[in-house]
Amino acid sequence: MVNAQEYLDSNYPKGGVREAIEGEIDLSNRSLEGGLNFGGFINVHKLNFSFNEISGLGFGYGEKKLEVLDASHNRLGPTIGGYSYSLKFVNFSNNFYSKITLGMISLTHLDVSNNALTSLSIESSGNLTELKCYGNPLLTNLTLAPNLNINSFSLSDCPALSLLKPTSTTPVLINRIPSSN
Repeated sequence: MVNAQEYLDSNYPKGGVREAIEGEIDLSNRSLEGGLNFGGFINVHKLNFSFNEISGLGFGYGEKKLEVLDASHNRLGPTIGGYSYSLKFVNFSNNFYSKITLGMISLTHLDVSNNALTSLSIESSGNLTELKCYGNPLLTNLTLAPNLNINSFSLSDCPALSLLKPTSTTPVLINRIPSSN
């Protein structure tokens, strides 16, 4: 295994603006482990570090152009929260997240399948058209933006989740209704 931050820093040196070839960084399938901090990358629009052993993730304030993030198949968790005006596609599938709270206004595609989620909140993501959330058997709370126009919505294997009918003025809240047993 290779230290993820050392690999990133040696291939994309610090000092001034950190650039990536054609605006992409692909660190997928590199046997990387540990934490990664992507602070300072201002021209990256696509970041992929899937299929590694990454256990921590950090961003600075300069990643304003990042649109695609694939962090799938790592060891990330237990919680993540963040805000972005540019991210459109996010894949956090096959990690160890138990709680995700995202405020991503431009987000259109989100994959959080096969985690250990108990709570997912994406109520600021009114442009969401695809949500993959299957394989989260402990998921009891799901909060979505009101008036969503989702084309693809996958909640299979989430037995703890019950659907509540939303109102048009409040975020869609989907949660488990306790049984009377």
